[in-house]
Amino acid sequence: MKEKKCSSCKKSKLLCEFNKNKSKKDNLATECKACCADYSKQYRAQNKDAIVLKKKQYSEKNKEKISEYHRQYRIENKEKIAEYRKQYREKNKEKMSEYHRQYCEKNKERLKEHRRQYRIENKEKIAEHLKQWREINKDAISLKKKKYREKYKETINKKNRAYLQNKRANMKSVIYEIKNKINNRSYIGCTTQLGRRWREHKGSLERGKHENGLLQKDYNKYGKDAFVYSILKEHRKDIQFQDLEKEETKLILGKKQNGEKLYNISVKISSIEI
Repeated sequence: MKEKKCSSCKKSKLLCEFNKNKSKKDNLATECKACCADYSKQYRAQNKDAIVLKKKQYSEKNKEKISEYHRQYRIENKEKIAEYRKQYREKNKEKMSEYHRQYCEKNKERLKEHRRQYRIENKEKIAEHLKQWREINKDAISLKKKKYREKYKETINKKNRAYLQNKRANMKSVIYEIKNKINNRSYIGCTTQLGRRWREHKGSLERGKHENGLLQKDYNKYGKDAFVYSILKEHRKDIQFQDLEKEETKLILGKKQNGEKLYNISVKISSIEI
């Protein structure tokens, strides 16, 4: 096999160990590849700042050109890039995991703000994604919930009991009013479960099926914003419901005697004190 002498290290080497150079008679460089590599390494070490500055200047002058080149490269080499990234992640799992951990630790507030902003700007997109995900993973979600309930059965039951006890302890016995702001007409009612009772009123009015026809008629005419819900009187928690109804009746009859307009057409006979 043919050989050539390197002008730098003065050693005879195979032709394949020389770079091509069309300006030379034999179309080969005078220095071997190893010597060229050593020279380049030394040059880069001695001229670090100059090289960095030159690259920076070039990048600033050719931003669009470089951007277009990278974009085109990514389009033409999608599979190659994906495979490279996959292999890199597999080989450097611990390194990447540690890097991400440190990055998240250093940029907590920035990442938190970014996520918050993203959720605000992409509400519909996120909702649709979650909907599709839940649809695809129905069985897995159901199984996970089942396992969770089995594992924490006692804890869940304990929390439920505490919630019900707390709810009962905070239940109010009240006489309430639903007032029409436009015509000043009121509906008087009583309950021991205020939140639930008001939800029932609002739900039946929205569906057009309220038990009080006059109230429903005005609701249809003026709309929900015309009505205000308020508590007129609070009673002790342990009051009997029959006694609460009697107090409600007293209030209704008193308002009627004072000439106030009410949606309450009638009262229960059993609640009238004789």
